[in-house]
Amino acid sequence: MRRQVAAIALVSLLGACNIFGTPDVAPPFEGWFHTDRSARASSIQFLQGGTAQIRDYGCTGNLNVDTTWLLDDTGAVILNQWGGQPRFIQDPSTDAGQLLATPGVYLATTEAWVPGASCLVCADPDAGVAVACDTPGLRDAGP
Repeated sequence: MRRQVAAIALVSLLGACNIFGTPDVAPPFEGWFHTDRSARASSIQFLQGGTAQIRDYGCTGNLNVDTTWLLDDTGAVILNQWGGQPRFIQDPSTDAGQLLATPGVYLATTEAWVPGASCLVCADPDAGVAVACDTPGLRDAGP
C-alpha cells in the first residue's frame, strides 16, 4: 500500500511540476481566435500540451493543420514549426482579448487575432463571407 501511495504522489508531483515540458495554455490564449482574410475563414486554437490547431477554410481549398507551440521566457506563444515562427502575445492596447502575431501566420507583418472562431459561407448570395461561429468550418448556406 505504501508503494502505491508513493507512486501516486510521485506521478502527481511530476504532473504538477510539468517536468515533461508540455506547456499549459494561459488564460489569454484559451479558446478559438480568428483573423480577417479575404474570402477565407482563418482560426487558431492553442491546446494543452503544446498543440495548435489551425483551421483555414476557403470555398475552393482548405488548410487543416495541427502544429506545435511553445512558450518563450516572456509568456508569448510561438508556433515553432510554422514558417517565420509567429509569436503571439495579448494585445496591450485593448481589453477585448485580442492577440497579436508577429510575424503573422499569413503575413510578414503583425496580424490581429480576435476571440472566437470563424466559418465561411460558400453559397450565394453570401459566397466567400466569413461569419462568427463556435467551431471553425464551412457553411453551405447563410448563418
